[in-house]
Amino acid sequence: MACPTVKVRDQIKANCTRVIRQGWPVFMDRPVWTVGGDWHCVNSEEELEQVILYTAEAQDRKARDIH
Repeated sequence: MACPTVKVRDQIKANCTRVIRQGWPVFMDRPVWTVGGDWHCVNSEEELEQVILYTAEAQDRKARDIH
């Protein structure tokens, strides 16, 4: 039986894949993710804030790279 965290990760990836493929048909027949995945537990509000900041900054950098 898979670890519960792996199951959650896989469900999130599946939902995100569906949304990505609906918005960008170029991904319809292409892989969206690498196999497996890395994860880290978020154990406090401070850690959650750091994750949110990191994600926002990474998204911002990605947006600047596209244009």
